[in-house]
This record gives sequence, structure tokens and C-alpha cells, in this order.
Amino acid sequence: NVGSWVTNNIGTSFKIRYQSSKYGGHECKLKCPPNLCKTQVLEDILNRMSSKDMQRPRIVYVGDGHNDACPALQVLNENDVLLAREGKRCPNPNSLCGPQPDNHHDNAESGTFAILSTLEKAKKRKGLVPKCRVCPWNTGRELRSLVNDILST
Repeated sequence: NVGSWVTNNIGTSFKIRYQSSKYGGHECKLKCPPNLCKTQVLEDILNRMSSKDMQRPRIVYVGDGHNDACPALQVLNENDVLLAREGKRCPNPNSLCGPQPDNHHDNAESGTFAILSTLEKAKKRKGLVPKCRVCPWNTGRELRSLVNDILST
């Protein structure tokens, strides 16, 4: 979602422009947020590509949240790769600036990235499993190494 600063008689605030007019109002199996289903977005992109007689590309999808599980389960296929972030979330990522070490949130009192647990729940509750290869990662170095491996194959 994108947003913009809005000033009115109350003051200035940041207003988010939801994508519900194009990608909302869906009924997906994983109950994505009402304003945005990433499956719909990815399918829209792929449909536009297929209308131009382009072959479907291999998708390397990087995700960390529960709504990233939706396209992992419904769009990604055997040729695709899901790079799923694991580990602990930084309690307030917007408070950080500059380069951060990979372990800067190891002792953080916060939750974990939700994508892997959401995939587990989908498997247990609905029998849904990704068709794609799933590669967990936690640090930037791990992600870079996975991407380099994917690009070299």
C-alpha cells in the first residue's frame, strides 16, 4: 500500500491509500487482509505478461508475513522459490537507522516472522502445502547466499 501526507483543519497525517478497489473484496483460503491479497496482485502481473505472449518466468518470492503465505500456496509452482524469513521480528524497525548487524534483534522482545507458522497452520488445518521450494532465512547474509545459489542454477 502507498500513502501520502494530508493536511486538513485537524492537522497533518499520513493517509494510506489501500488497494481494495483493485485487489480487495476477495475470498481467499487464508483470509488475507481485506485491503490487499498478494495472490491477486501476483496473478494480475502474470496475466499481463501472458497477454504479451511471454513465457511465465520463474518466481523467486521473498516473504515474511502471514499474507505472503497466500501466493506461496496458490500461485508459486514447482519451478519457483519462496525465500521465507524466520527468526524474531525487530520490535520497532522504524526506529533504526544506518547499517544494522544481522544479530541486532536476537534478544528483542517481540514476535517471530509469521510466514512459516502460517504455512504450517495451512498444512495442518486445510492440507495446503506449497508446490515451490521453500528456503528459510534469517540474516541478510543467509538471504544473499540463497539468492546467489538460485542465480547460479
